[in-house]
Amino acid sequence: MVSNPSATTTVSVTVSFKNFDGTPVTRNYSIPHGGNWNPDFPGKMGGPVNVTSTGGPVLASQRVLWNGYFNEVLGQ
Repeated sequence: MVSNPSATTTVSVTVSFKNFDGTPVTRNYSIPHGGNWNPDFPGKMGGPVNVTSTGGPVLASQRVLWNGYFNEVLGQ
């Protein structure tokens, strides 16, 4: 999940990583002020995951559901 904590600014966000077979996977999105984005990557597995933003800072966490297990890690 990527969140935009700004009270006034829209941010542009890119989430990217390399799939297990080495192919790049990228998603772009504009998040309005105070909004969230939950990108999903069905059938994709790899990393590390990179989150970049323009227009302001964002908060990010990685949620993974795999083989019946759920895990969430906050971004750094």
